[in-house]
Amino acid sequence: MDNPPDNKSVKVPNKIPVFITYFTTYINNGQLYFGNDLYNRDDKLVPIVMSGAMPSKEIVDAIQALRKIAST
Repeated sequence: MDNPPDNKSVKVPNKIPVFITYFTTYINNGQLYFGNDLYNRDDKLVPIVMSGAMPSKEIVDAIQALRKIAST
């Protein structure tokens, strides 16, 4: 695995930031699929992501109040 035939080295004049992502979900034809968590990282990541993804009660209340104002 050190030098597979499709690996190429390229020298660049400046450093380039590289971000490696790891996903266990994907969308195909509008359908969400869950893949295997090969590196066992989901158990640690899900609570962190979930806390940012789920709105607080205050946010939900504010949205409902705005919708009520907008509908009148």
